[in-house]
Amino acid sequence: MSSPNYKALILDLDGTTIPMAGELPSDRVIYAVHKAQHKGIHIIIATGRIRQNAEPAIQALGITEPCIFYNGAQLYHMGERRMFHQHCIEAEDMERLLEIFKGEAIEISAEEGKVKFVERPQDLHLDKMHIFGCYIPHLTQKKAECYMRTLSSFSYLRSVFYTQTWDGLPVIGVTHINASKQEAIAHVVSYLQIDPKEIIAVGDGENDMPMVIAAGMGVAMENAAQCLKDVADYIAPSVEEDGVAHVIEKFFFS
Repeated sequence: MSSPNYKALILDLDGTTIPMAGELPSDRVIYAVHKAQHKGIHIIIATGRIRQNAEPAIQALGITEPCIFYNGAQLYHMGERRMFHQHCIEAEDMERLLEIFKGEAIEISAEEGKVKFVERPQDLHLDKMHIFGCYIPHLTQKKAECYMRTLSSFSYLRSVFYTQTWDGLPVIGVTHINASKQEAIAHVVSYLQIDPKEIIAVGDGENDMPMVIAAGMGVAMENAAQCLKDVADYIAPSVEEDGVAHVIEKFFFS
């Protein structure tokens, strides 16, 4: 199943390359990534995290390629320290979202950092923030479905309903309509001048489905959501078993 034609490896971060936020890759994963880079393989991170929170893990891996943050809202070249593009939610649209989700736990992610609240902080100035999106966790199925119907009228925003979450409760994520891992990967493919068939994409979550489907080889971790496993070409060992290292060893060096 190995192929000499794969030229790039796109990796989700949490649950794939590292077990969870705040942790660093294992020595085995770091060694495998360095080995692949030495061979000339492009290693790209595509994560739902904002760049500041993801950078420690990316730096530990020594990645200097363009990387995808907040599910495609930001494409940033790690080596050149420059922004390719970013898709932000306008302040007035964020105001409308806060009104819709009033009383719910909300997490806003922006270039300036993350803000979590139930009641809006008095010093939250949306017009001074570069907002990539928001998450509304801990919802009931009924509430989530009701919110999704309301959000369907926002043609310029992308609303995603996640059902397979860490606490088992539905989550809604809202970003700019053009913010997606798939759209950002298209930019990376163009920049690197490679064919999508030459890419291996590895993930564990529902938000990884577009890139896993679009890649030449789509890989789901053993700990992945079942819906991702169902569309993957290959199931790798879990993140605790260094599944990313296994993928590199199997498809680039076997």
